[in-house]
This record gives sequence, C-alpha cells and structure tokens, in this order.
Amino acid sequence: MCGLAGYITRKDRDFAPDILENLQQAIVHRGPDAQCIETFDSNSWHGGLIHNRLSIIDVSDAAKQPMHSACGRYSIVYNGEIYNYKELRASLIQQGYQFKTESDTEVLLYAWHFEQERCLTNLKGMYAFAIIDNLENSLTLTRDAFGIKPLYWFSGNDTIAFASEIPAMLTLPEFKNPVINPQKLYDYLRYSVNAHGPEALVSGIHICEASTTIKFDLNQLSKPPLIQRVDLIPQAAAYKGNFKDATEELRELLLASVRLHLRSDVPLGFALSGGIDSTAIISMVKRLEPDAEIHGFSFISDDEETSDNKWINIASDHVGAIRHDIHIKPEEVINDLDDYIRAQGTPFISTSIYAQYRVFKKAKEAGIKVVLEGQGADEMFAGYLSYNGARLASLVHDGRLLSATKFAMNSTRSRQASWVRMFPYAGEYLLPQNLGNCLKNALGKSDIPTWFNRQYFNENNIIAGHPSGKINHPYLQNKLEKDRDYSLLPALLKYGDRNAMASSVENRVPFLLPEIAGFARSLPEDFLISPDGTSKYILREAMKDIIPQEIYARKDKIGFVTPQYKWLKENKTLVKDILNQPLYPCFDTNVLDSTIKNFFDNDGDRSFAPVLWRILNLQRWMQLFNINE
Repeated sequence: MCGLAGYITRKDRDFAPDILENLQQAIVHRGPDAQCIETFDSNSWHGGLIHNRLSIIDVSDAAKQPMHSACGRYSIVYNGEIYNYKELRASLIQQGYQFKTESDTEVLLYAWHFEQERCLTNLKGMYAFAIIDNLENSLTLTRDAFGIKPLYWFSGNDTIAFASEIPAMLTLPEFKNPVINPQKLYDYLRYSVNAHGPEALVSGIHICEASTTIKFDLNQLSKPPLIQRVDLIPQAAAYKGNFKDATEELRELLLASVRLHLRSDVPLGFALSGGIDSTAIISMVKRLEPDAEIHGFSFISDDEETSDNKWINIASDHVGAIRHDIHIKPEEVINDLDDYIRAQGTPFISTSIYAQYRVFKKAKEAGIKVVLEGQGADEMFAGYLSYNGARLASLVHDGRLLSATKFAMNSTRSRQASWVRMFPYAGEYLLPQNLGNCLKNALGKSDIPTWFNRQYFNENNIIAGHPSGKINHPYLQNKLEKDRDYSLLPALLKYGDRNAMASSVENRVPFLLPEIAGFARSLPEDFLISPDGTSKYILREAMKDIIPQEIYARKDKIGFVTPQYKWLKENKTLVKDILNQPLYPCFDTNVLDSTIKNFFDNDGDRSFAPVLWRILNLQRWMQLFNINE
C-alpha cells in the first residue's frame, strides 16, 4: 500500500521542482517507509514520477519504486496488493522472465510487459498504478475492478498530473483557486453520494473509475486521453445449480480469498463489528490457520441503541481474539474534525467515518500494519433493508402477488421494519417517475429539499434525482450492481482507504474479488434474500458452520453506526460556531437557519442529523482547503 503521483508537461515549459515535492509531501502518510521522486526527460516532454512506500511484501530496498523493466521500456509506480503474485510470478518465469525481487510490483511490471492491458483479467487484488511506456511515449493509468485503491488525474494546458488523493492535486498551480463542481455538490448534499462517476467534487479533477484504463499520448499532450472501461467482473450465466451447491461453492470461494488476503510480511489485524461479515472473516482465518493470533479492532458505542458490543463479545470469544476496543467521547468528534476531514480530503457522510478513522489509528498504535475488513458483502449479498424493497418490487413485477405479500410481512418482522418503510422502497422501482416523485415528496424525500437554494439549482443546470438513475427489472440484482459499481460501494471504499492510510495502515477487503462478485451476480434473487426476508441468505448459509450460531441467526442490522444525533446535540456550541460562517450559496439560509435552530433548541427531527453532518463537513472542508464558489 502506497501513495503515487506524477506530473508531466511539454518540454519547452519549465516547471518548479517544488511541484513534485509538494505532491510527494501531500501523500507522505500513505508511504512512510520510503519516498522517491524520479524525473524524466524526453524529446517532447519532461516531468516526474513520485512514490511513497508502505512496505508490506518484500520490505527490502530492492522493491522500491519507481521500478523499471530490465529492457528499460516500462517505468511503474503502483499502489495496492496483487494477492496472487506468487502464482503469476511462476507463470511469468515459464515465459522466460527473470526476477530480482520478491515483490508483487515486479510481477505486475512484467505481467504488463508480457500482455499489457490484457494482464488485468488475471490480477486478484487491489491496485491503482501509472506506467510509462518509454518506447511509444505513452502514460497509462488504471484501477482495479472495484476501485479499492484511488487515483485522480488532471489534463490541460499541455500538462498531465495524477495522484492518489485530492489534497495532493490541490497543491498544483492549476488548482490555486479550486472551485466546486455544482452537480457533485448536489449529489453529496442530497443523496450522500460523493465518489461516483468520472468527475470529482473539485471542478477539473477527474476520477479514474474502477475497471478503467486511461492512456495519454505524451507526444501530443493536448490530445484527449483514450479512456476504456472493461468490466473485470466475470459475466457469468444465470446460476443453474441448487441452493445447497451454491452455498458450498461460495464457501470455497470465500475461504480461498481469505487465504490469499493473509499473504503479508508484516503483522495483520481485523476490523470487528460483530456483524456477519467481519465475523465471517475472523472465523475463516481461524479455520484456515488455527494457531493464528487474531487482533480484533472494534468501535464500542456507549449508546445502547447503536452498540454492537454483545455481538463483538460473541465473535471475539469464538476465535479467541485479542481485543482492541475504541471508545469515543462526544467532544472528540468535533475536536478531531479538522484532522479527519484532512485525512478524507473531501466532505463525508456521517460520524461513522470518524469511528472507522479511530479504528485504524488504534491499529497503528498496536503495531499492526495490515487490517482486513468486511466491506463489500452487503453490496454483493443484499445486506440492507432497501434491498428487501427491491426484491419485493421484483416479485410484484413478476405477478407473484401472494409471494410478494408474504415476503413483505416476513421482511417487516425479520428486519424489524414497518410497512411504511418497506412499500416506499418498492414503490421507487415500480412507479412511473412522476408518481415516484409524488411519493418521495409525500414522504419528505423530495429531490430538491426545502433547505436547498432553487436559484442556485437552476442557474447551475443541476440534474435532480439520484445519480445512479432509474433501476430496471430484475430490481434486486440491478440495485446491487448500481450500488457496487456506481454509488454506495465506491464511497465506502474511499472512506476506508483514506482512514487507513491516514495512519499508514493497509486495509484489505476479502469479499471483493472479481470471481466472488461474478458468482454473486449470477445468483437468483431468492438465493440472496430468502422468502422469509432473511438478508444475505446465501452468505449466512455458507458460513453457518464457521461463524457462531448466535450471529448466524442474527436478524437485526445495526451496522457500523455511531450515536450521531446525540454527538451533534452535545456539541451544539462548536457546531454552531462552524456554521455561523458564511454559508455556500447552494443553501436557502432562512430555511436552513430555522431548521438548525429547531434541531438544537427543541427536540428537532432526528432525520435532519445526517443532513446537518454533511453541511457541517462541507463548510469546514471549504475553509480548510480554501475552496471557492
């Protein structure tokens, strides 16, 4: 796990050395073990590649980056882990390649040398890398199937720049006066989506999306890059086997993935929430390596409504984990606000991100350099209540009204949800758009909330509605795919990466391998959510004999939740101090001031707490990074 960056400009255009130095310093936390700037000078262009290294595999100096192929054609800077590097290395040796290191970087370099972009289909891991072809004078940026590792880029005025994080990009002279992208601002404030699509929240900064390669012609720096997105997740045919066969196949896929994710030359730890996902990971580790020392890192909420401590105790006892618990005081949430906004680099959606930030900080304090977590299982195996709504919509669409009624009744019981929540979820898929908008308005979920300035909305030609767009039948599988590829998972992976790297810790996500996602994509919807409304049905059954029975049978889902409402209320003065600064013109200040006053001075609407947090984050982020209108 590392940080990478680069800056390339036309040969006749000078650039100050501090451009490269500023890029490096902005991401030094991503790679505290070694830092390197290497300059390049070609006939038509010059610039530099930057790499800050967090040593995980082959910690020797021989594996430092930038790394160059023996023939001198390719130069690479890379962030991530290729878990099947040993198998790929053996295959490349058979092709005649010789290796000087034990690193996965060298394997990736020669895999590219051998097959170029075609090698990506063979990689099991997480990665973002930049590779210069010194023969054809090209630069290629690419990112893994899920976008686990980040990569941002800029192109203009015969200059190309890229970096692992947005704050590094903001050090460039091209972003001396950064401005907000209005559409992305709307998506974040209204729908909590801020890591989707090819454009970042700061205008002019682009996102290299998952499964994407971006190729620049360095002989023609003004020429737009060639952008290609290839789905690296297998497009499997609809699964034809029975449920029992599917659970056994999934169990083997998951065990194989965990086995790969345990490859490391440094100590490992585990994020432990007490849910099925994180419990499954530590339980599989114990199954594979009975003598393994398992360090579990858990946020323990002091609020009974949001505490998972009971389940964390059960999971920890099951594997004999060494506990590392994190307790957070309300005042710490605001006192540390600037630190974790800087760590994230952009505003974020909830205080849960702060709790995760503290988990990785605790891991670093304990001497742990790699942490495995359960991210991605919900988005592949249908872990959220909204997915029950999508499944209900599929049943209604197929005319299975009796099954739909039973499913809705069972879901409201098993998920501890009300019919009032269940049917609007389904209605969003089934109703025509105009009726769906009426339903959202009636439920207080208008696309343009009252606190949003309609004049700003109209002047900036903002497109209303959820950025993922309309979801079609089959609703559950399509909703999962949208969340995985476009809206929900990219944001969660972004938060996890920044929180981990802020403490120079590598986070690994064993559920996110292409073959697992491809398998999940092939399954019938009733394998994902059972007829009685049980979420993550196939995952539960696959883990039935591995995880504790109490957690296998657990039907409630607290998730990684913090007492956000209480934390905000208890920090009233500090929150108001930040919001008393001039607000961004996207807000209707009269409505917003009244709503905030009601929230703090009375027993305000709890549903406003997430909105208030997003606004608080936005305002402080703009102040810290000098963002302009």
